[in-house]
Amino acid sequence: MPPRLVLFNVPAEGSHSKATLEFYGTLLGRKMVRSLSKDKDHARYHAPASHGVQISVSPKHSPRETVTCYFAVPDIKAAIKQLEASNGKVVADIFRLPSLGGGGAAAGCSNERFFGDPDPTLGDAAILQDPAGNLVGIIQLNQKAEVWFQGEVTPAEVASYNHGASIAAKLFSS
Repeated sequence: MPPRLVLFNVPAEGSHSKATLEFYGTLLGRKMVRSLSKDKDHARYHAPASHGVQISVSPKHSPRETVTCYFAVPDIKAAIKQLEASNGKVVADIFRLPSLGGGGAAAGCSNERFFGDPDPTLGDAAILQDPAGNLVGIIQLNQKAEVWFQGEVTPAEVASYNHGASIAAKLFSS
């Protein structure tokens, strides 16, 4: 199976975060939902963008951080070797990419409790720089994430998703 786009992350910070969330919410026609984390300063927001693709707005980790698209690959180590052979440069070696739901046990809602899966990640990821200097992420999805990124988002799922967002907002509002 060829790599496919599954996630794009938009880094934002400070006063730009609210405007960024509003912008992408307007673009997608749906509300961006905060991760299930009590730490509002470092929370990620996410929403389905299209068939099998999620958008995530998260805090910047570096002033130079830009939008990063993540492509699912069947074997991350093999993909890294192939991309390095094509003049790519690893800028963040293999790491566990946190789940879009975030929070985990610290939020009182573990992946195991809600999904029957104790792994709080989407799988193994790496970030590479292409020959033009752009960043691209690759990810070897775990089984739970593979299911999450399949299928088309229906209007009923969007309504359910937005309903979940309102419940989460009530649970974690200060």
